[in-house]
Amino acid sequence: MMVGDVVIPVCDAFLVKGHCRYDCAIVASVDPFVLVSVEGDAIWINNVCPRDIIPLCQAALDISERAIRRYKCHNRKEQNERPKSH
Repeated sequence: MMVGDVVIPVCDAFLVKGHCRYDCAIVASVDPFVLVSVEGDAIWINNVCPRDIIPLCQAALDISERAIRRYKCHNRKEQNERPKSH
């Protein structure tokens, strides 16, 4: 599996965020394992197991870049919200 792959869940596994269920997602990072919805409105960080998804193909470049940007933006936001040690 590679960054930019379009993936779908296997069998009874689902990509769910809030009340929404997603048919597929884009791999935004492999370590840590991160998936982002095609629309960029949902992100899964280390809570979807790679063995529970199947890679289909590479996403179009603009979709892949959007997924990576969404992950990086989320990562920066998370770092800014951490308490600073003195």
